[in-house]
Amino acid sequence: MIFRRYVLDAVAALPLSAMRRYQYRAPVKSGSGASKPLLKHLGRRYRRPGGMRVCPTGSPVKAHALVASAGFEHPASAVAPRTIRGATGSRMHQQTQFPPRAVLVFSVAEVVAKAADAAFGKPLVTNVLRAQIVEAMIALSLTSHWQWCSADYSPCDFQHDDGLRLEVKQSAARQTWSTDKPSKAIFDVASRTGRNEAAGWVEEQGRAAQIYVFAHNSTFDDTADHRDPAQWQFYVVPTYALPDVKQISLSRIMALSDGVSIAALADKVDEVAQHIRTERAV
Repeated sequence: MIFRRYVLDAVAALPLSAMRRYQYRAPVKSGSGASKPLLKHLGRRYRRPGGMRVCPTGSPVKAHALVASAGFEHPASAVAPRTIRGATGSRMHQQTQFPPRAVLVFSVAEVVAKAADAAFGKPLVTNVLRAQIVEAMIALSLTSHWQWCSADYSPCDFQHDDGLRLEVKQSAARQTWSTDKPSKAIFDVASRTGRNEAAGWVEEQGRAAQIYVFAHNSTFDDTADHRDPAQWQFYVVPTYALPDVKQISLSRIMALSDGVSIAALADKVDEVAQHIRTERAV
């Protein structure tokens, strides 16, 4: 759901000049059934002063200008708009007829590339998407025994072949909006009343994961880049070591675990995981 807006924005931003074909199907009609403006299927609504299909005499809507004002090029093969005169009460009106709607044909790869650039093309990534960046780093770092399984209702972000679960929390000092001081790192570690699993909802109070990885990007100057793994520090904490609180600060986490770089993360996770397995075996 988070990414859907970026996909729709990407489709809307692709230029008409990138179309592979134009299909003009519907006949040009007049009155209330007149052809709708180009790109209505993208959810755009054109209203006065630039978007009404019917307007006073002397100021007909121009299809070319309408499309250009939306940031699109009008296809060279499109039919030029025509103006029809008719009476509405005692007043003369002009109505511009638009060419029938064109069919956009973009590949999945083009849409994905456009959406990815909009979401992750800048050094600072918005809060709702930054977790994806951090999880991607961790997924590339961990061994193949860990599966990246985060989703809308997933009980954890990674799961080991032996069933161990790992939860990722992240925070950054520099935000996408303007701030005069670094953002304070606070992480949500609240226990839940249950969790979603393949078989359905499991009623069980507590934290679903056995391992937490807290990631923090402390760079606050203009070199801050949330996509750069070298700028992140990772703190691996077994769940049983966490206090019974809903939120925890970075300073408190640093008292529980030493930070490691992305290069040392996999070894640290394996170390903590092995300790948990040993504790279980006792």
